[in-house]
Amino acid sequence: HQQDDSKKYTFTCQHGPMECDGNKAQVCAYETILSMNRTAEEKQAIAVAFIGCAMSNDDPAEVAQK
Repeated sequence: HQQDDSKKYTFTCQHGPMECDGNKAQVCAYETILSMNRTAEEKQAIAVAFIGCAMSNDDPAEVAQK
């Protein structure tokens, strides 16, 4: 990522915009998982299942929205 003069971040991903969208969506989903009122083990299991699902989908950002 890079930050411009206005402090706005821009992202460039090796495999293009869909990869960037998926990465950003996964980070948002992960933050949501971390904020859940669950044990650390439950959060970890949810996160692993989610990332596995997202990575096996053709459009990871779409999975995150669901």
